[in-house]
Amino acid sequence: GHNNITIGSFAGQKLSSGCDNIIFGTCAASCCTFTGRLNFIAGCYAGNCITSGCYNHFFGNCAGYGMGSTGITGNHNLAIGCCALYCIGTGSGNMVIGEKAGTKIITGGCNYIFGAYAGEQGSGFTGSLNILLGYYAGRYLEGGSRNFIAGYDAGGALTEGDRSVAIGDSALATATTQSYNVAVGSGALNAATSAENVAVGYRAGAATSSSGGNTYIGYQAGVANTTGQNTAIGQNALVSNQTGTGNTAIGLKAMDANVDGDNNVAIGE
Repeated sequence: GHNNITIGSFAGQKLSSGCDNIIFGTCAASCCTFTGRLNFIAGCYAGNCITSGCYNHFFGNCAGYGMGSTGITGNHNLAIGCCALYCIGTGSGNMVIGEKAGTKIITGGCNYIFGAYAGEQGSGFTGSLNILLGYYAGRYLEGGSRNFIAGYDAGGALTEGDRSVAIGDSALATATTQSYNVAVGSGALNAATSAENVAVGYRAGAATSSSGGNTYIGYQAGVANTTGQNTAIGQNALVSNQTGTGNTAIGLKAMDANVDGDNNVAIGE
């Protein structure tokens, strides 16, 4: 190789045909035969298993360490933080910032993860095109793709679900493999294990569990509901409903006394 800069004990010790790389830190990029080019690696054991990967930037101790069976062959990854993107293998185009953020991404690509421990605990992250923002956001995500998750522990149990939006601390905290949910607000859809729900507002639809197709908009709208196919729009609309289905409540405290009635319509306070 040529035009490489290496500083640190054993840094880049297996460089072969790789070129135009910058490597700083003890044992950085030191484990595998290194043929990649235009990588910037800084930190103890950072990019340790890189092989043919190119245009990667790993900053922090063990950032982009690499645990794939063929080493790091992915390109255009950015990892900033201790152990960020730790298991990266063939995945490309990931941007990860935060301590242990995105540690289990192996083959997943084009994920954007910002926050300590976000996307950190899944058994193997293969999903792509996810955006995770916040401490512990989407921490168990594995195969899910095209999710937008923002807030402390938002989407905290999601593993395989696709195309969901969770914004707010503990929003959509229980769903695992379900898809197409929208939860905006602290605790919104907190208990949901169903798909195709929309909840906007503090604790909106917080108790909804295995039944889907609900729409809740407003502070604590449908907060106690456990069933499906209800629509509640307005502060505390359908607030007491637990098992009633097919209800539509629009307005401040609309149908707030209903507990188990079905197929009702109420418009107005």
